Amino acid sequence: MPGGMPGGTTGGAAPGDGTGAPPAGGFTGGGSVPGVCKVSGVSYAKIEAAPGQLMPFIEAMCKALPKAEWAAGGTGNATLDQDALRKLMAASGQSASDGSTAAGGQTGLGGGIQVPAGFKMPQGALSLDKMIGKLPTNFDPSKGLSVDELKTLAPDEFKNFDMKSVAGLKPDALRLLSPDQMMKMTPDAMKGMTPDQFKAMAPEALQGMTAEQMKAMGPKLFGNFDKSKMENMSPDALAGMTPDQFKAMGTGALGGLSPDQMAKMGASIFKAMDPKKMAAMAADAMAGMQPGQLKSLGPSVFASMKTEQIDQMAPEAFQGMTPEQMLKMKATMMSVLSPEQVDEMTAKVLKVLAPGQFMKMSPDALAEIDPEKIPSLPPRVLGKLSDEQAGAMQPEQIDVLTPKQLRSLNPKAADSFTADQLESLTPKDAKSLSSAFLKALSPEAREALED
Repeated sequence: MPGGMPGGTTGGAAPGDGTGAPPAGGFTGGGSVPGVCKVSGVSYAKIEAAPGQLMPFIEAMCKALPKAEWAAGGTGNATLDQDALRKLMAASGQSASDGSTAAGGQTGLGGGIQVPAGFKMPQGALSLDKMIGKLPTNFDPSKGLSVDELKTLAPDEFKNFDMKSVAGLKPDALRLLSPDQMMKMTPDAMKGMTPDQFKAMAPEALQGMTAEQMKAMGPKLFGNFDKSKMENMSPDALAGMTPDQFKAMGTGALGGLSPDQMAKMGASIFKAMDPKKMAAMAADAMAGMQPGQLKSLGPSVFASMKTEQIDQMAPEAFQGMTPEQMLKMKATMMSVLSPEQVDEMTAKVLKVLAPGQFMKMSPDALAEIDPEKIPSLPPRVLGKLSDEQAGAMQPEQIDVLTPKQLRSLNPKAADSFTADQLESLTPKDAKSLSSAFLKALSPEAREALED
């Protein structure tokens, strides 16, 4: 890498020994914000400086890569395929064979920069630099490849596989298939895979799967899709999953679903969801649910969700909640909803809220509802208003209550309203309050209404 990296190194070349230890006096300039380097691909890795080092050097390398995008301060994972990783290493003056570890370990770059390797390898598989074999010129697909032949085959050789070639692979050999090899297969070639092959395939190979490959696979394969395969599946691949494939999948696999994978699944999958599969999904995966996915869920399927699943759902997902789903929601589920989740619900959803559900809504959640949505609350639910809920309501929410809502306010909760909450109500508003409610107000609150 040429010298002069912004805030980077002295002496031109990247200093350090590739171990992660900061080189003495090797870096100059101030600190920089950590970030991630995103390159088009199917592998996931986060790039960050080792302790005591600076980010500009890595940032400059990232920006030098084709189709690379640098995201300062990024969190979580960023996509980084193995080709891009090798280019990063080459840019730093270090090759894959001069001391860096294979995928599954820490790859040391010049200057002590550490890049977590993008892929975990199947046990017994070779490191990427040792996959150098070529397909024989007289390769007979019907005879397939032995275990030793497949594990040494260069990933680029898999571009030459067709349906017959894949169908001829021995299931036992596929237990050593690497993610790098998987990602080079064409979608058409994947159509030749059999259930026995998919069952034997190393779960780690699925880290290299693309959405196009996934879409091409026959539904029958997914009867052999288990939790370990799901845990290794590339999130990008889930974008290609079809409803038929999902239907064929056993419920056990869904316990390995991650938030990133959930976020990639198509809305059509959720439209075809059944209660058993919904209940089997890992609770923490719900953090990745999207509004369109929730909107596609049938009301009965939504009602089958567990409390811990609702609790983990991203607040933004509730933008997609439907009135029909709310009608099916168990009252006990309301107690786990966070203020942020309730705030994302639309006015149409709040309009069908039942008294039993409202009674379970936390005071903080009620206080978080946008004042513009408050007029949508059914008057009858306000007849169940608790002391805690009354005390939590914001003056701005009370100001927009309709005459019917004001008339329905629970008199038993009246003494929890303060003068500050009621002082902006007009005399006309006050006339809408029931006599029982007015009688139960504190003297201070009643005085605020009269002023």
